[in-house]
Amino acid sequence: MSARLPARRPTTRRLRASSGASSTESWERLCLAKRKLDLAVREEDYPTAAAAKAEVDLLLERLPSSKVVLSGLLSKLGEVGDSSERQATIQQLGKLGDAAAVPSLAGCLHDADPSTAEAAEEALWACFMRCPSPELELDMQRGVALMQADQLEQALAVFDGIIAQAPSFAEGYNKRATCLYLMQRYHAAILDCRVTLELQPYHFGAASGMGMCCGYVNDTRGALAAFKQAVAINGRQKPYLMSHIAALQRQQQREEEQRGRQSNE
Repeated sequence: MSARLPARRPTTRRLRASSGASSTESWERLCLAKRKLDLAVREEDYPTAAAAKAEVDLLLERLPSSKVVLSGLLSKLGEVGDSSERQATIQQLGKLGDAAAVPSLAGCLHDADPSTAEAAEEALWACFMRCPSPELELDMQRGVALMQADQLEQALAVFDGIIAQAPSFAEGYNKRATCLYLMQRYHAAILDCRVTLELQPYHFGAASGMGMCCGYVNDTRGALAAFKQAVAINGRQKPYLMSHIAALQRQQQREEEQRGRQSNE
């Protein structure tokens, strides 16, 4: 191996990290400037609105093209009232797969139009599954294929590798949690579900999965809280989870009554 290669690699990583950090900072500043602009317009504070508009335009010039497209789509989503147009915009956001779209897409899960909410759910899964690199995308596909083929130990090793390479990628933990669930390693799966939700608070799949795992280890309170969280994020899960929630509430009441009797003895 050439002695020069190790010297160049850290520099490349630092440059990429710096570029990514700069892009993230510019995006956050853009979101803040847009909020200032919206507030100034509502309050008819036109000098402030003009300054905020100038800041928005300047920040847009500094953003990568993908972020400019994202900004336009999110603005359109907030303005469009027609269901078919909203669904088309949501689908475009799903294809883009940018995690910055997740909060807006999660808001669409509660849309009065069922088709719009369904489109938002599909788009969110596309965002969740978007891997940080093409190499990890291939690893993810391989891990899922192994899991579907019931080769769970091999799948677990793949997901371990994904997490090692991308420790801030929420879906790596979620997929490993699914694998651990299938292996009946429920406590470990619960831990991964928690990490998933810390990294991606809108991950309704991790919340419902954690509820299932908590149920298997007789953690009634934990299961109830997780299922309620899943429904709060994604109302589309309500028809499937309300029966579980009702059963857990009855179980919790029985457990509390039992503890009360024991404390009185």
